[in-house]
Amino acid sequence: MWLPAVILLASAAPFIFAGSEWDGYVSGTLLGSGNIAKAAICGLDGVIWAKSDNFNIGADEVAAIAEAFGNQPSSLKFEGKAYMILRANAEQIQGREGSGGFVACKTNKAVIISLYTNAMSPERCAEVTQNFADFLKSSNY
Repeated sequence: MWLPAVILLASAAPFIFAGSEWDGYVSGTLLGSGNIAKAAICGLDGVIWAKSDNFNIGADEVAAIAEAFGNQPSSLKFEGKAYMILRANAEQIQGREGSGGFVACKTNKAVIISLYTNAMSPERCAEVTQNFADFLKSSNY
């Protein structure tokens, strides 16, 4: 299970959220789950803190999703593809495009964006992303 690893990492270093540690969360916690193909951790201001190398997300796309929480948008774009919104509330947005989709979760200071492919479970992607968001909230992020 990935959550104990996150808790272990958080207790191992007092400054776990500094610099490249965000990259470790993207590659280890999110992509490492096997249920997420691309991921990014971003500030609510649109600044990208860390992302997977294969995710070509721009600050304008991050800003659009940060503004979308609670607003019930009909679609959002990532990497030039429009994703139809399936579900949206103040803390989580889910969307689909073709055979893949995304889950975005908002915390106090960040947005976690996870994309999945047709070979992955949308439910597991949502679960992993939400669990990580809950972890960040419990750490005042």
